[in-house]
Amino acid sequence: MSGAIVLRDLLGIARFPVRAVVGVVATTGVSAIIALGLREGAGAQLVTATAAIVLYFAVGVWCEGLRFFGATIGGSSPYGISPTTQVGLHLVAPLLISVPLAAIAAAAASEGCVFPALKGTLPISLLMPVPSPIGDLSVVNAALWLADAVTIMALIGGGLTISVTVANGAVGASLALAVLSVLMGWWAQVRLGRLARP
Repeated sequence: MSGAIVLRDLLGIARFPVRAVVGVVATTGVSAIIALGLREGAGAQLVTATAAIVLYFAVGVWCEGLRFFGATIGGSSPYGISPTTQVGLHLVAPLLISVPLAAIAAAAASEGCVFPALKGTLPISLLMPVPSPIGDLSVVNAALWLADAVTIMALIGGGLTISVTVANGAVGASLALAVLSVLMGWWAQVRLGRLARP
């Protein structure tokens, strides 16, 4: 059953070859920009943060299986597999494609795709009116809720650049990425537990 889930995700990607090619080109190019941004000085944080956002969208091309799982998750699984295991299986396809193309940067973006996939539907409470002198601000709450993954990727890109500058080398970036990966994994597990609750 595990292999069937991975194969289904790969077949889903193959159904849209143009989108897959665009994802490959974007991932490769943006990863090169991130690598250059980590070595440059002035303005490197802005370049790397912007490139990390684009990389998130590029890797997202291969995360449709994960998004579908997040949209249809319930209290019990028809496959007899735990929700955590299913998330891991749905990450196999994007990692198989992105890691050879962009190594660490794309792998981080694949993990970043977990957040929007597992946050569920927009809470009704965020659509409640928020009166202010300039009008209803409830749309700001909804926009912030929708943009959390993009914000996280921008922070990762900028944070990696700062860590390289401060530590003066790739060791700082690797350490920062390891810490970020652990924190992102913990946060994703919290979201998954909330969604999978019967």
